[in-house]
Amino acid sequence: MTARCLVPVVIGLISALSAKSVAEVTPHSSRSDRWVDKRGEYSVEYSAGQEAWVERVFARLEAINATIDHPEPLPTPQPAPLSVSNIEARKPELLEAISHQIGLTSPTDLQERTFETFLGYYEILTEVFQEAALVAWDHLRLRHLAIWHREELTELLRRGEEIAGFNYDLKTDKGNYRLETHFTPEERQQRIDEIYREIEQLRVNHSFDYSDEGFTAGVSFGKGRQENNVVSPESPKREAIVSDLPTHVVPVFYDGDFDREPDEKFIDRTFEIMQAARLQLVSEMQSHQDPTIVRIIIHETTEIGLIENRIRSKDRRWLCDGTADYTSWRVVRDLFGPDKASQVFDLNSELRRSARWQDEVSLKRWSPTSGLNDEGEESELNRAHYAFAARAMFMIAERYGEDALALLWRDMADDGVDKASVRAFARAFKRRYDGNLNKLIREAEKAPITQVSRLP
Repeated sequence: MTARCLVPVVIGLISALSAKSVAEVTPHSSRSDRWVDKRGEYSVEYSAGQEAWVERVFARLEAINATIDHPEPLPTPQPAPLSVSNIEARKPELLEAISHQIGLTSPTDLQERTFETFLGYYEILTEVFQEAALVAWDHLRLRHLAIWHREELTELLRRGEEIAGFNYDLKTDKGNYRLETHFTPEERQQRIDEIYREIEQLRVNHSFDYSDEGFTAGVSFGKGRQENNVVSPESPKREAIVSDLPTHVVPVFYDGDFDREPDEKFIDRTFEIMQAARLQLVSEMQSHQDPTIVRIIIHETTEIGLIENRIRSKDRRWLCDGTADYTSWRVVRDLFGPDKASQVFDLNSELRRSARWQDEVSLKRWSPTSGLNDEGEESELNRAHYAFAARAMFMIAERYGEDALALLWRDMADDGVDKASVRAFARAFKRRYDGNLNKLIREAEKAPITQVSRLP
């Protein structure tokens, strides 16, 4: 697998620049109007007439180089609430809270193994980010710069000329600069392989697919083959960790007359932004936290608990997935606070994202096997069903108390898992709260999206 980081202008400190380096000035490889002044491993691109700016930039590099340690130490990571280490440390509390939400007195062995399975994938992704931090700290040092007069650069971009690192939108007349860093976790592969073996030993039949486009995950109660696509040891995309890293050329902008004298404020501003951005990026990589994976862990642990102990009927899907997403939000809110809960699952955002599909949502007809398009990918309509199923569960909690779902699922134990169905849940809802489940479903499906959840 090739892990990818897309970052805004992110470059940092240099580690060496010899004052004795001999300048080697050559024409730019692809632009006839530009030159490159190379001194050792460092270079500055410029246009004719900007030579004084080049000297100031090299002098600034020398000054920075004199103030840093070699090799430059990595920053100390800060603990993150939803990091894999914290989720693992609080596993007993999380499992207890999950089991409570579905009316169980304690988590089952299968729930615990499911939790550990998806926690393993979180650990793999964390290992990738740890390796990314090491690579970025060294690679995203300030080595190659380009002096640009802002009006000159803007005019080139407006004419449609391609300049590495820049994107420009003619409609808004705005542009931005960003870097792409490709790497593979070769140095971490031994640990990643070990985690995979630990996942296999848990013997949970599951699927896990997580990429830039989104995620799909699932657990089956029966036997079958597990599938995943996360940093697989057999992945054909494995490459050298450094050999394909591109050369990043970071812009130093200035305004005013093209031939004005160099102004330190423009150079210093660029260096300060780069240094701060590099430090922030690497610190975030080191203390990586991914609310999406936390949602997967809790969602799948909740759902397998329901299928194992509460309901296995073919009409169960909206009940199970709605409860699982409500539980993801509720458990994180109770243990980590409302801000983190909204990162894990934000009902209002999910509903707004699915608004275009509202008229086509039918929770009762949502089959456990539906949701894939012809290419085997999850459809947008299927994703919308998750949002509206969760809405129904939030409505129950808002109207009948935050423990209402837990009590209803506890009532379902009386029917037995093999006889349980949505109809049985409707009877339990009627007995306990004198509620009409069909009416609630229709309201969850049809009420305007502007009607947001009131739960904190």
